[in-house]
Amino acid sequence: MINLLSELRWQVFILLNTIILLFCSEIIFATVLSTGAGHNCAIQADNTLICWGSNGWGQAIPPSGTFSQVSAGNNHSCGIRTNNTVVCWGGINNQSESPPSCTFSQISAGGNQSCGIKTDGSVVCWGGNKERDAPKDTLSQVSVGYAHICGIRTDDNTVECWGNDRKMYNQIFSVTGNLLPPTGTFYRVDASSTYSCGIRLDDNTAVCWGWDPDSRASPDRKSVV
Repeated sequence: MINLLSELRWQVFILLNTIILLFCSEIIFATVLSTGAGHNCAIQADNTLICWGSNGWGQAIPPSGTFSQVSAGNNHSCGIRTNNTVVCWGGINNQSESPPSCTFSQISAGGNQSCGIKTDGSVVCWGGNKERDAPKDTLSQVSVGYAHICGIRTDDNTVECWGNDRKMYNQIFSVTGNLLPPTGTFYRVDASSTYSCGIRLDDNTAVCWGWDPDSRASPDRKSVV
């Protein structure tokens, strides 16, 4: 009997807390979501932006207007407006707030830098340091990590990476190999702090490369949708 009463009280407790959460939490209906180092941004159903989380550099205060893409980075965010121009906000000493005045098809914000693919397929980066040295190839997708960047070439779907090939914050000055992607063709690539991952085009398997102290860069060979 005592156990039954305890179980009943526990279920009532869970139910009451669920009701409180439903009435006290703001429900966000989003069509596009991007997570950064400590903040998140989303495009709402009316194509306006909403951001929340850490806001030490203004990265969670988005501009007004309508957007088709958004990318949350380390301490800044960037978005593509519905007229295909790019705007960025936040960032230390405005390092990441000066995108070029051209039109874009894709955007990615990372550490203290951002990159975008222009509507002609060429890639341009701004902010940061040597990570800005973008390749001359046309890319179908670009992803900015903490201090390195990877992209998929348009002509052959292979991956190219550039930037810093060392551990985060240069704590240990040993090459990690995050700029040495595997051979093969890819349709998706994602750069992180000290490693990167991609999805192969032929069999949808995931493969990662770079610093691998805890198997973060060693996925099981399973197909990814």
